[in-house]
Amino acid sequence: MVRGIPLPPEAVMPLVHFYRAEASRENVWRTRLDTTTNWAVVTTTWIIGAVFLHPNIPHLVVPIGSLSITLFLLLEGRRLQYYDVWRARTRMLEAHFYVPMVLHDRNLLQGNWRQRFAEDLLLPTFKLSKLQAIGMRLKRNYIGLYLVLNISWAFKLFLDARRLDVSLYQAMAIDPLPSWIVAIVYGLFNLLILTLFIYSIPVAEHGRAIRPAPKTARKEKELWPM
Repeated sequence: MVRGIPLPPEAVMPLVHFYRAEASRENVWRTRLDTTTNWAVVTTTWIIGAVFLHPNIPHLVVPIGSLSITLFLLLEGRRLQYYDVWRARTRMLEAHFYVPMVLHDRNLLQGNWRQRFAEDLLLPTFKLSKLQAIGMRLKRNYIGLYLVLNISWAFKLFLDARRLDVSLYQAMAIDPLPSWIVAIVYGLFNLLILTLFIYSIPVAEHGRAIRPAPKTARKEKELWPM
């Protein structure tokens, strides 16, 4: 049993090096998350610029761009699952290994964290489901991109309707697709994104790596040298 038994001195240095290795892997996957977000931002910017700089480009390019953003979102959700594996390990070591060292309180080492840590090393598992990971990235980054694309699509329809002297509904039609098909498909797509966003709100709050400081602790900010 490891519960309540202090770590032997010879185990300290291997854990220190292991923490450095896990933190390095965590940083690699954090960089991959940022890279995917950058791809999505660049793609959104390019689509909006192309649509408004070239009036002859059909508005259907914007919904297609939303589908491209969705592919990036799915990829980023997968990367978040891997990132969260290494983040969970480093946080476990920080909370149960480094905190007792700083406070000189070995009682904090009690518990089953070592058992859980060893089991995760033997059989690594995702801490977030794919739906949870996608929802978290949607709430934090991608919902803004979808909102910008939807506003751009509506404005593009308005410009096309004025240029062609037709209604907004008629401007949705693109040969051979009638207006009602475009409206229903894109409407269902946005409804799906909105549903996932609503679902992700409590999940994203639960999975935050850094949380806001409690109101009682905000008064003690002067304790931190800036």
